[in-house]
Amino acid sequence: MDVPEHLWRHPTAAALERIAVRFGFVTHPSLQDPEAEWADPERIDEFLAVYEAGELDEDERFVLMAVVLNSFEFADRRLAQWPQWPRTLQLLERDIATHLHSVLYFAGPGDCERDWRIGPELWAIARRNSTAFGYALPLDDESACLSPDRS
Repeated sequence: MDVPEHLWRHPTAAALERIAVRFGFVTHPSLQDPEAEWADPERIDEFLAVYEAGELDEDERFVLMAVVLNSFEFADRRLAQWPQWPRTLQLLERDIATHLHSVLYFAGPGDCERDWRIGPELWAIARRNSTAFGYALPLDDESACLSPDRS
C-alpha cells in the first residue's frame, strides 16, 4: 500500500546523523535506506532502552523506531520468540502520531507484493488509528495477502 501523501514522513538528515553518532552506525551518501542498513536484531534491547529513556527528540524517535522495526523484520527468529515485540507494539501505539507513516508502510494493506513479516500486527495498529489521521484503510482485513507460516 502506498502511504497517503498527507501522512508521509521521512527522516531528517540531522536526526539520521545524531542516531548514527549515538549508536556508532556508519554513514555515507550512498546509503539509500539507513534505517534498514542499521537494523540489528542483537541490539533491539539497546535501541528500545534509548527510545524509552526520553532523551530523543521526535525526529530521532522516528528514525530509531524505523531501525527497530527493520531489526525485527530481518531477524531470524519468529516474532513470538521476541519478548521485546509486544513492548515495541505498545510504543508504536502510544506514539502513533510519530510513527503512523512507518506503521502504514510496514502494514502493507492491499499490497501483497510487499509482504512484511511484521505487517499483520502493524495492520491492526493502523486499523485502530488511521481514521484519526484522515485516512480510511482500503481493506477490512489484509489476511488474504498473508502466507500461513508468516510470523
